[in-house]
Amino acid sequence: MVDFGLNGSANIQLMRVGQLNTLVLVIDDFAVKPQDLQQYAIEQGQFVDHGSDYYPGKRCIAPQAYQHNLVELIQPMLSAHYADMGDKLSCLLSAFSLTTTPVDKLKPIQMLPHFDNAANNQFAVVHYLAAGGLNTPTSEPGGTAFYRHLSTGLERIRQNDLANYAQVLKQQAMQAQLHQTPGYISAMPKSAAHWQMFEQIGQIPHKYNRAVIYPANLLHSGVINPQLLSSNPTKGRLTLNSFLCFS
Repeated sequence: MVDFGLNGSANIQLMRVGQLNTLVLVIDDFAVKPQDLQQYAIEQGQFVDHGSDYYPGKRCIAPQAYQHNLVELIQPMLSAHYADMGDKLSCLLSAFSLTTTPVDKLKPIQMLPHFDNAANNQFAVVHYLAAGGLNTPTSEPGGTAFYRHLSTGLERIRQNDLANYAQVLKQQAMQAQLHQTPGYISAMPKSAAHWQMFEQIGQIPHKYNRAVIYPANLLHSGVINPQLLSSNPTKGRLTLNSFLCFS
């Protein structure tokens, strides 16, 4: 029987990143049967490109049962560690994701760290499903890294930061001519222009069936291995990405 259940007794690690000491939750053995989620992605997943959100790859909506279980498990965790978030947690989006965009096809915005939403009441969940079980890539699929924007000092982009941050970043990206040296920041040498704009303040390594939970306005980026780009969920960097909101 297919099981999309989540492990209520999984070990939670608390990490702090950056000068803001932002809390990041790391949960191993997150799904009861992660292989069932993999199998769903392989057999029923209809992965499509949603260019409007700048994700460098393809996505497929996760089963409703997973989304329900996610909210039920995560709400008390977040309420315990983040004050005054609200009484109700809802899932805005939950989707299997595969990083597929070749380096030479990246837009400048896809080469740099990003934030998902500027609101303080939203959180992102990345559930690693590559490797282990059905997937056996030959090298590390890559985790998640967090960043500080050097010239502004920003680590989290809140509503009152948006206008100035967007203007500064656009100017820097144009001056750096990133289109001439395209690449995912995690795979670029430290001499690259990408690293003149950002510094890494923390990193969560990839581990099969691990979940990473962090505020949606925290600057972050996937640690991407360009050699593992694939639209095949049995071979590529398969994650289950969810966005949660308190109200």
